[in-house]
Amino acid sequence: MGRRRIVAAESDASALEKLKEMIFRSGFNVVGEATDGITVLKLARTTQPDLVVLDAHLPGMDGLEVAKILEEESVVPSLLVAARAGRDLLEQVRDSYFISILIKPIRPQQLYTAVEQALANHGRFKKLERQLEDLKQTLESKKVIERAKAILMHTKNLSENEAHKLLQQISMKKRKSKEDIAMAVITAHELSKH
Repeated sequence: MGRRRIVAAESDASALEKLKEMIFRSGFNVVGEATDGITVLKLARTTQPDLVVLDAHLPGMDGLEVAKILEEESVVPSLLVAARAGRDLLEQVRDSYFISILIKPIRPQQLYTAVEQALANHGRFKKLERQLEDLKQTLESKKVIERAKAILMHTKNLSENEAHKLLQQISMKKRKSKEDIAMAVITAHELSKH
């Protein structure tokens, strides 16, 4: 795997240079840099980094606002760098899978650990999201198959087991999924009613 790609943002240009140097020394690549929130948003959308490391207080649009927009759009996770983590800031990011906080002053090992942890959390969230989508698809597929079985049971006077076997046989014979065959049964049944 190549070096992680990061967009870096600090409100102060000299602080930005220090942050970029620390990111590079920690083994990551800086693929974009900004000193204001709007630019960070544009860079995150266009450069497709692995992570955005941004100051919590950027001009134009503060870092937390930017991070929340990136989270809503599922663009990229954010590592918010703050002078202190007050209760208000912690409350605002507590339930986020995409936003992590790092308190200044930052040391290279802290940065490395925080970046890797933020990326790991984001990866786990994305995996869970895919699994949930797969489960939804499986459930929808089962609903379609169950409906087709009910139609076959009613129209062909079959048992549930016989209806299921018939769907399987047609599926294998036509080399199509059981869901596709079930949809065809449902469609044919709906058309026959008109």
